[in-house]
Amino acid sequence: YDLEYTNEFSAETQNQFLVSRYKALAEKLYEQEINLYKNNTNLRKGSSSVWMKTVVSSGTLADRMAAMTLLIQDAPVHSLQFIEILVNMIKKKGSRRQSLMALDTFKELLMSHLLPDNRKLHSFSQHPFDNLEKLSSGNRDSRDRRLILWYFEHHLKHWVAEFVQVLESLTHDPLIATKGRALSTAHELLCNKVEQEKAFLVQLVNKLGDPQNKVATKASYLLETLLHKHPNMKGVVGNEVERLLYRSNISPKAQYYAVCFLNQIVLSHEESELANKLTTLYFCFFQSCIKKKDVGSKMLSALLTGVNRAYPYAQTSSEKIKDQMDTLFKVLHIVNFNTSIQALMLLFQVMDSNQTISDRYYIALYKKLLDPGVALCAKPSMFLNLVYKSLKADTVLRRVKAFVKRLLQVTCGQMPPFACGALYLVSELLKIKPGLWVQLQDHVESDDEEHFHDLEEQEENLVDADKQINNEDIGQSTKPHNQASQASWVHHQNLTGGKGTGSYDPLSRNPAYCEAD
Repeated sequence: YDLEYTNEFSAETQNQFLVSRYKALAEKLYEQEINLYKNNTNLRKGSSSVWMKTVVSSGTLADRMAAMTLLIQDAPVHSLQFIEILVNMIKKKGSRRQSLMALDTFKELLMSHLLPDNRKLHSFSQHPFDNLEKLSSGNRDSRDRRLILWYFEHHLKHWVAEFVQVLESLTHDPLIATKGRALSTAHELLCNKVEQEKAFLVQLVNKLGDPQNKVATKASYLLETLLHKHPNMKGVVGNEVERLLYRSNISPKAQYYAVCFLNQIVLSHEESELANKLTTLYFCFFQSCIKKKDVGSKMLSALLTGVNRAYPYAQTSSEKIKDQMDTLFKVLHIVNFNTSIQALMLLFQVMDSNQTISDRYYIALYKKLLDPGVALCAKPSMFLNLVYKSLKADTVLRRVKAFVKRLLQVTCGQMPPFACGALYLVSELLKIKPGLWVQLQDHVESDDEEHFHDLEEQEENLVDADKQINNEDIGQSTKPHNQASQASWVHHQNLTGGKGTGSYDPLSRNPAYCEAD
């Protein structure tokens, strides 16, 4: 139908008396137009027109679909009756095959011939009736044409709304295949047309909470595809998913799928508002998980993944995250290895942005190197990348040396890919920190194998006697000293006393004081 006429729209409320009067006139004009079209078609096509009507009423299912498709494509404005038939066929519950075939047919017609591309359909009362005479320049034919098109659009909008309700019922069908077809239809119409986009989006988002995993996964995939095609819809989709998350009757499984979808949204620095909202949402659910003591769940890992991805683009104050720092450090020791890596990544991002990476963080990361979960880590590259960035930012060279030593020790028991990654990490680290080379070279020189030379008999006796005297003196001088010195948890007090022997301690808690250098 002619978009030049149908685009005429008024946001102002129209006079109801005027609307009802023109609607009655439009109905009569439309009926006259339909009768005129039928008569002209019968005269032009003759027997083929009669045969087409026979196929529509009594042909096979495939033939009926093909005939109605041709009739609607040929004259959409004059085919409201066939649109009604298609919607009723989709609604019919007796035959699922008929319903799905009619669904596909009507979807294609909506996308190709019935719905405008860049605007929504208007109801009859949304048109400018107060300016109708002016728009038609007093021409009666122009006025009647407008009324016929507006009347058709009004009824088309009604049948599209009816179709949306039928589609909603199909998304609750017991069969997974039927649900999938309904979701795919909603997704295609949402991607290509603006009519009923809110309803189609709600249908897709609601299916994130479907009891069947296959359906929920498909809904998540379709939403990701939608955002890939229409990046500007990220905020709208995010708001709808947020509403789903805060529903009172939502299941934990549905919340998990919703969070997994949100943490896959690709953000940019121009979308700081969305990143702020997502960060706040993640921390809200993070606190809920901690209160419920549900730290072993997959939800916690999904939330931490989301915060890690949203935080670099958020412009929120770091105070909100600092409030959670102690909780994150506590969580590190009770969750599985993969989740703890996500927590460490978040801690590093926050501290690195403030240029205050604490000793507590390095102690926690140093401890994770000995975690048995390293061998079963789902993403070893992520772990090694975190170690690399942490050591790159560290200014304490002896601590870096301790990390490198422990990493190489752990690598001996890992699979070849991890070992290659660790060796490459060390090589890149040596390029950044030349001082580490000096320490390694000193270590190599001091660790050379001992060489023994035979002494003459006289020299051997003298040396043995000197050793015996020195050992007695050392034993007497160190006894009172050892009794006086006590070990301390304050590290700077242990530098001159305690149980330190000056040798490397591979199991030390703090990498800065394990004598790695």
